[in-house]
Amino acid sequence: MLRLLPLAVLFVLLALFAVPSTALAAGNTIVVTTTADDDTAQGGCTLRDAIASANTDTAVGGCATGVSGSDTIDVQKGTYFLDNGQLLISSDVDLVGAGARSTIISGSDSGQRDIEISGPDATADVTIDGVTIENGSTSTGNDPNAGVGGGIWVSGTGSLTLQDSMVTDNHADGSGGGIQNDG
Repeated sequence: MLRLLPLAVLFVLLALFAVPSTALAAGNTIVVTTTADDDTAQGGCTLRDAIASANTDTAVGGCATGVSGSDTIDVQKGTYFLDNGQLLISSDVDLVGAGARSTIISGSDSGQRDIEISGPDATADVTIDGVTIENGSTSTGNDPNAGVGGGIWVSGTGSLTLQDSMVTDNHADGSGGGIQNDG
C-alpha cells in the first residue's frame, strides 16, 4: 500500500501540471488612469476605453489589451463624468472601484443612462464592486430601449452583480429608474 502512495502523488502532480496555464487564467486587469471621458490626446486609459478593450480583447486608447474570459477593470478614485454617452459593456467584466464613496460614475443628468450591459449574444456577466452609479436618465422616444434603466440596463441574458456599490439619483420615464433587468 505504501509503495502505491508515491505513484498516486506523481499522477496528481502530473495532472495538475498538464493543464495549460491559459486554462487557469481569469482574464486581465486593465487600469483606468484618467477620469476624463475622452483622453485620446493624452494617451491615458479612460473608463470608456478600458471597457472597449475588455469588449474587443484588443488595446484601445492607452489601455492594456483585454483578453478572452473575464477582464477586471480597476477604476481609480474619482468622479467619471460620462460626456460621450452611455457605457456599453458586452463582455464578462469585473468593474472594481476604490469604494462607493470614492469612485463615482455620473451621467451628469444629460439624458442618457450610465451603463448598458448587453452583447452580441447578450450574455455579458458583469460585477460592479465599490462604485457609485449616479445621475443617469433616459426618456421614452423612438429608441426601443429608451425610457428603461436610467442608471443601468441589463438586456438579453446578461447578468449584473453589485457589491458594496450605490445606485442613486437616476431616472427613467418607463421603468427601472436605477436598474432595469431584462436579462
